[in-house]
Amino acid sequence: MSGLPLQNVRWEKFCQAYVRGATAGNATACYVAAGFAEDATQASARAAACRLLNKPIIRARFAELQADLVEVEQRAVTTAADRLSLSKQLVLGQIARLGFANVLDYVRRDDDGNIVIDLGAVNRDEAAGIVELSMTERGEGPDRVSRMRIRLCDRHAPLVSLGKHFGLFADKQEDQNPLRHLSADELWRHNAELQAKIDRLRGPQAAGQNSATQAVSAGETVSTTNVNESRGVNQS
Repeated sequence: MSGLPLQNVRWEKFCQAYVRGATAGNATACYVAAGFAEDATQASARAAACRLLNKPIIRARFAELQADLVEVEQRAVTTAADRLSLSKQLVLGQIARLGFANVLDYVRRDDDGNIVIDLGAVNRDEAAGIVELSMTERGEGPDRVSRMRIRLCDRHAPLVSLGKHFGLFADKQEDQNPLRHLSADELWRHNAELQAKIDRLRGPQAAGQNSATQAVSAGETVSTTNVNESRGVNQS
């Protein structure tokens, strides 16, 4: 925290106004707001404000007040983060209570071995899984019969939410490449179609060059085949 305020009240006002508020960073406006020479000209007020800014005691007070602002901002950030973390914990806790609600938590066996609903030992958090509670009574006096009915929440959605939060479900990305499932012949035809489209876009000259290239490639293949055949003749 900052030290004690300056003994000169107007100097302290000047420092406070320079650090925070509408006049922050404007030395001349802070000088006037602090009560210095209200009837002074703009030029004289600016010069006096500059002289005041250069005083060591003023600059030291600036540093103290600015450190206060930083501390306040850090405290606010920490408080906001704590509140956000607390909110996340509350939400996750409530989702967990819904997802793991079990009917056995709300029933017991009586002395005759019958299963009855017993909410006497259920606390507030455990009761979160109950979304409906109804009671009906029939008869009068000793013949009166009371019935209690509870309905638990759908646990699927809360469990899915928890699973997603903890990264239990890996997103399966479908294969978006249609060429992956084509055979060799289908890939060859697909490639030929693409080459034909490219030739049409490039124009007749490019198509002619491509044909010449294909002819040369074919000639090389034939020549290689002939050489192999002649080698076979010589060997025989």
